[in-house]
Amino acid sequence: FLSTFQKGKKQYFSALSPENLIDLHGKQLAELEEKRLLLERLIPDLKRLHSQPGERSRVKYFEGKDALLSMVSGFYKEMDGGTVLTISPVDLVSKFFSSEELNKLREKRAKRGVSVRGIYTSKEEDIPDRADRKLRKIPADKFPLKADIALYGDKVAIVTFGQTPSGVVIEDKNFAQTME
Repeated sequence: FLSTFQKGKKQYFSALSPENLIDLHGKQLAELEEKRLLLERLIPDLKRLHSQPGERSRVKYFEGKDALLSMVSGFYKEMDGGTVLTISPVDLVSKFFSSEELNKLREKRAKRGVSVRGIYTSKEEDIPDRADRKLRKIPADKFPLKADIALYGDKVAIVTFGQTPSGVVIEDKNFAQTME
């Protein structure tokens, strides 16, 4: 526990007296008590909102490469047969994920017995169809895709590969049917 002060262009650090630790702890306890009281006041409103009738969408947000790998892996883990529909900018996906990472994800999908049907863009490769994969290539210059989209059941997964790679999984029957 330090205090700091600036003198000219230099910043100085000084250790606090041990007695100040008790005061600091007391302030932190008071702040926590304030937050607890605020939560107690909000809980009736939150319960009321939570108990309102109607379907609820569930949205999960992921940011960064490890989180996106976890997102896609989790998406596949919940699948059991059937077909996932995709729209994919293959060149962006291939630059972001390594061949090894993509192969592991494909293996997880195959183990769950899930086939793929989709469209993709790529300036670098043509992807052949297989028994578990039916794809159609569209011109990248006419359709400059910037996000990868996958639909399965009531879930839609969207991944963007911009400056801050991120993704969302939206679980909503009506939304998934509309996207289909």
